[in-house]
Amino acid sequence: MSGGGTNGGDDDAIARLRERLDALGPGETQEHLDVLHRLMAAVGQRHVRTGSRADLDETIAVARRLVSVPDPKGVLDPQRFLLARALIARVVGGKIYQPGDSMNILLSHLRTVQKTPDPQIPLDIAEATELYKRIEHSPSLHATDRDSLSVAVSMLKLVYPVEGSEPMNASVDDMVRRLRGMSEDNPNRSRLSVVAAVAQMMADVRTGKMPSPGRLAAMMGDLPPGDPISVPLQVMQLKAAVAQEIQKASPDGLPRLAESALSLLDAIDRDHPMRAHVLLDLAVVLFGQMRSDPTAAPDARIAAAAEEVRRDPDASPDQLATAEALLGMITTMRALQAGDYKRATDEAAPHFKRALELTPEDPNLRAGIEGLMGLVLSGRGSAEGDLETENAGQAYLEHAESLIDPAETIDPAETGVISMGRATGLIDEGLRSRDDGMLSKAITMLEELRDRLPQGHMLRPHALHQLGNAQKARGVLRDDQAEILRGLATIESAADEVPEDHPHRVALVGVAGTARTFRALLTHDLDQLDQAIRDIRPFVYEQNLPPAESAKALSALGYALAERNQLTGNPGDLNEAIDRFEESCRRTPPHAAGPPASVLMSLAEARHRRADPARHDVRKAIERGTEALKTRVGGVLLQTGARGGVAAARRVFSDATQVALWCLAHGRLEQAVEALELGRGLVLYSATVSAEVPDLLRDAGHAALAAEWETEIARDAEPGWNPVYGASLQEADLDRLDRLEIPGDLRRRVLDALAGTPGATRLLSPPPVSALAFALRKMEADALVYLLPTGVHGLGRAVLVRPDGDVREVPLPGLATGPPTPIAAYEAAQQKALRTRDKQSEREWETALEALCDWGWTACVSPLLDYVAKWELGRMPRLVLVPSGALGLVPWHAASSRTPDGDVKYAIEDAVFSYAASGHQFLNAVRVTHRAWRDEPVLVVDPSRGAPDVDPLDWAHLEAMELRNRYYPDATYSGRPKKVASNRGTPAEVLARFPGGAQPASLLHLGCHARVQGDLADSHLLLADGEPLPVSRILRQAEDRDIDGTGGLVVLAACTSDLSDVDHDEALTLATALLSAGAAGVVGARWEVHDARTALLMVMFHHFLNHGYGRPADALRQAQLWMLDEDRRALEDLHPDLAEQVNDPHLADVVAWAAFCHQGQ
Repeated sequence: MSGGGTNGGDDDAIARLRERLDALGPGETQEHLDVLHRLMAAVGQRHVRTGSRADLDETIAVARRLVSVPDPKGVLDPQRFLLARALIARVVGGKIYQPGDSMNILLSHLRTVQKTPDPQIPLDIAEATELYKRIEHSPSLHATDRDSLSVAVSMLKLVYPVEGSEPMNASVDDMVRRLRGMSEDNPNRSRLSVVAAVAQMMADVRTGKMPSPGRLAAMMGDLPPGDPISVPLQVMQLKAAVAQEIQKASPDGLPRLAESALSLLDAIDRDHPMRAHVLLDLAVVLFGQMRSDPTAAPDARIAAAAEEVRRDPDASPDQLATAEALLGMITTMRALQAGDYKRATDEAAPHFKRALELTPEDPNLRAGIEGLMGLVLSGRGSAEGDLETENAGQAYLEHAESLIDPAETIDPAETGVISMGRATGLIDEGLRSRDDGMLSKAITMLEELRDRLPQGHMLRPHALHQLGNAQKARGVLRDDQAEILRGLATIESAADEVPEDHPHRVALVGVAGTARTFRALLTHDLDQLDQAIRDIRPFVYEQNLPPAESAKALSALGYALAERNQLTGNPGDLNEAIDRFEESCRRTPPHAAGPPASVLMSLAEARHRRADPARHDVRKAIERGTEALKTRVGGVLLQTGARGGVAAARRVFSDATQVALWCLAHGRLEQAVEALELGRGLVLYSATVSAEVPDLLRDAGHAALAAEWETEIARDAEPGWNPVYGASLQEADLDRLDRLEIPGDLRRRVLDALAGTPGATRLLSPPPVSALAFALRKMEADALVYLLPTGVHGLGRAVLVRPDGDVREVPLPGLATGPPTPIAAYEAAQQKALRTRDKQSEREWETALEALCDWGWTACVSPLLDYVAKWELGRMPRLVLVPSGALGLVPWHAASSRTPDGDVKYAIEDAVFSYAASGHQFLNAVRVTHRAWRDEPVLVVDPSRGAPDVDPLDWAHLEAMELRNRYYPDATYSGRPKKVASNRGTPAEVLARFPGGAQPASLLHLGCHARVQGDLADSHLLLADGEPLPVSRILRQAEDRDIDGTGGLVVLAACTSDLSDVDHDEALTLATALLSAGAAGVVGARWEVHDARTALLMVMFHHFLNHGYGRPADALRQAQLWMLDEDRRALEDLHPDLAEQVNDPHLADVVAWAAFCHQGQ
């Protein structure tokens, strides 16, 4: 079918034919048939020229009308043939009447193997099939045309399987049968035989078999030069080679395939339908290169090819998506080579988002992109110490893995890199949260991956390395040296499996050397340590290492040398260790925040050990140690929520104690206090200092960033990504994944903007001793007392700051906290009682508490008060205690001794005690202008009453009514009973009355339940309907508080409201959170308390607070002394039920009164 003429002439002819057909009206006359035939030809020709889908649809409609007339002799079979070709063109998106076109397009669709998204497709296929059956033996058609249509129809059913169609193998068999029936003189016989063989191979692919590249090459040899089918065959050959190479993963195979793909890309036209497939193969090869050799530079021609596709106005969505994905991968590779994870996510994400917008229904593309994003975000979070970014990375990996259909993966290890990324996250989080289950899950995942990977696979050594890390981590958690050694041996075995040409050989051998270092130290094997150092040295001087890896290698060598110095005393090792640590610091990549704190501390320890006066080692050790502490403080400030802050702060206090003891040993007492402050209550500090950030930014010239910070804080939203680590993804996270969202980096940008400015000094520096002394004077307190336990860093001691700025230390060698000390026994008994809640456990805990109080007097309070007595104050001393570690569990005010008469005497009888999470928090609380307690009091009473599994607090009602009737007649009453309360006591209503809320109370008394969680950020108050108000929520409100505002008193008459059962040095409790939020003072409980006895204690506390003891610390002390007094008397007109309790002999038991502690003003 051919024709000429201008476009306008064709349009006019078609218009006239349509008019003529309309004029003829219904009918099947010969004139009807002639007009229909001419109209079909004209519209069909215009479709071939323009590619118009409307013309194709009209061609099909006209042809259907033409062939619908009775035709017993098959005169219209040529028109039926053309109709079938048109239907095929509509299915595959091609044009009719172009030789080989439909066949080539069919071949281009072979690898998509997708369910038909268009409901018209199965109808068109069925119609084309019926047409073929009608004309299969028509003498009106040439055999070549019949054979071509036969193969095309069979391939349609192969490429677009529709519901109810015959199995694929049946379609292939039918095609082969028809090909065998071809005449020998058919000029297309060899070509169509190749097509049939291709179809057979595609059927094999669907069952998991991939054709060999060699077989495809042989088939290509049967084709004449330049045959159009050679391009699809070359693409299939490339795909087969890629699949084979990904399985084998040899170091030189992937670069070779990239060259092949680029050559093929150069050889085919830009508008060829298979060009996108070549680009996709390039993407697969590129990703394979990236995971096996991050140092490989992506070829510039790949980016050029992808950009070419982006600029092509005729490019299909699939082609554009592939190009965008390629550009994202290239951007990622280049950024990772520089160790810049931030650029890898920020610059690549727009490409990935565009790719997914173009093909939103492609699960394989989404899985690949999300997997890559997950790996990069996990790496970025780990490198920057940003736990929310790590959480996001794990969410991406988890979701990517769920999208992958194992039945469709060619390589059984195809998901291995994702599995390894998830396992790495489990290891990190398992160590942070001390979760044995997470580590065990990581070990199981990595063992399964190890077993799936064949010997020699590029990924296998990496899997073994991570498996060893997981085993070692679980051994550390379990204190199981055998498992630690097993893990170290696994890491070493990874190096044994690395082939000589593996791109990571030097790195993996170096890591094995580090593992051998630890093994040598555990087993005291000097020969092993010597070998470890020999293994690490080549890693250090590897030329192709990225800066970050080079810095790690140098620090690993420094650590090994420092440890060998410990064993041998060789000064040369110590000198070189210091040099390597210093060099590691210098090689820190410029985009990093600075050298890691662990490297800085190792350097500080080495310098302190050498202590060469000529090299100023002690001064430099303290400087480097302080720098390490400030780096860790910055890591806490970087976190977006309290949970992440707690995890980031866990190792800080041990380092702070070490630096403080160096300072004390060399008479640098003020520096010792500053070091201790850098290791205490950092999550609380982060919440407190957030309110000052905008002013610091504006002072540094960053007004826009200050406004952004204020907007973000005012949003009062939960921090972004939730930790996954095997848990189900939450709805909010799924929404973020759908948008391909990246965690914000506002905090990192703020820290970077303030670097080197006075604002950074303000953020990262502890309060000077002079400021602490000012706070002591204002509170008329006599000392801020830091209590340090006996441990690996030395004997216990107290460091005292006086109101005049003088700093002294008191040796307290008895302050040991580990087993089998009384404090360890008490901690274990308390944990058991909280867990089991049975009477026997409760009695054991009470016994342990009494023993703890006896120990507290001897180990600490007695020598401390003896020292203070030398000051000759002429009155009872007032001490503010800052206990470290597990010492924070001890009620020091209840430390007990026996008088000569055998009576028990408590520390509270000799001094007034307050507590503080840190000197910084004490200082902030003192700076708050407190309101008169009676200005705007609020009583929150039993709001969770009636909630499932929540006990009612009957005594809290009596307590609250007494407080309202006696002291606060105008108080707002919240909670129960409803007839008295002004509101239900929901979290929002109570939060509004907290410091920093919309209507803060002058005195807030909370008679409700509290719960302590293993994750301190989730410890919470139980409010209306049992809904929790967690510490993390209170701290978020603290970030937006008015730093110059006034504050009230918060009384937490709730169980465990001031208990920190883990992470003691963070002292993160409901009580301390409220102090950070802007309260002037807080009273809270260290353990679960008896309702009736607590009610009496609270009534007496408020009695003294309103009758001569305006300082809460004094009022609490008086109430506790009243509990101890055997001759105590009830208040006049006390409710009869409460009055009856006054004679309870157990009121004087330490468990009844000593739980409550005071902090702040």
